[in-house]
Amino acid sequence: MQMVEDETDELYGEENQDYDEHILRNLMLRMRQNLETYLGRELKNNNSSSILQHQINAFSKRIHAYPGCKDFIESMDVIRMLGNSAAHSSNLDCNQLVQAECEKAVFEYRVQKEKFERHEEGESVNKMKISNEKMSKSKGSYEDSIQSKKNALPSHANNGCETFGNKEEGKVKGDARDTNHPGATGKEAFREDNTGSANAANRLSLCISKKDLIGVQLILSELKGVPGFAKLRKKAKLAVKKLSKTT
Repeated sequence: MQMVEDETDELYGEENQDYDEHILRNLMLRMRQNLETYLGRELKNNNSSSILQHQINAFSKRIHAYPGCKDFIESMDVIRMLGNSAAHSSNLDCNQLVQAECEKAVFEYRVQKEKFERHEEGESVNKMKISNEKMSKSKGSYEDSIQSKKNALPSHANNGCETFGNKEEGKVKGDARDTNHPGATGKEAFREDNTGSANAANRLSLCISKKDLIGVQLILSELKGVPGFAKLRKKAKLAVKKLSKTT
């Protein structure tokens, strides 16, 4: 068996090569160090102890909800004990390492670690989905609230403009609210027939003489963007300015 380091800093094995006691001992010591490094990284914000057994216990508490927690922790304990045996094997024959046991322990730890990492990735994806769903619901609730406020506005709340929504749409709605008002008519009447200028001028004069600020504003709104009514628009603007000061 040949143990090597990979990008996760773990030791794996290949068949058909035996190790002498010295090499096997060093490899298991390194495997124990790899486990310490992994736990230190996972528990970096928990002020964990530097003792490996305490680190394993702390990690066990952190992942207690993980379905494979027991198997993962047991594989860590085996690596810890084999590492301890490697540290003392030169002194006591009872601590001599067996290559087959080391191979099995390293393989089991690798499998359990990969299962745990896949589980963590799945949990992360699920949390992201839940977060996106909450944001979507929150956005929908906000839009519904805005629409409700818009619908609750009284019909006279805006003259020629809307607090919510498209301004042009608000102007059209404003024109349709009071067709009996001397200042109220439709823009299309001006766009389709420019002879309506005399009628518009008469209506504007009537509103000015009555000091009807709303009527003048309605006429100004209707004339906005209509070709051929620049002078009348200017007169209406001056009237709005003057009437605003007197009312």
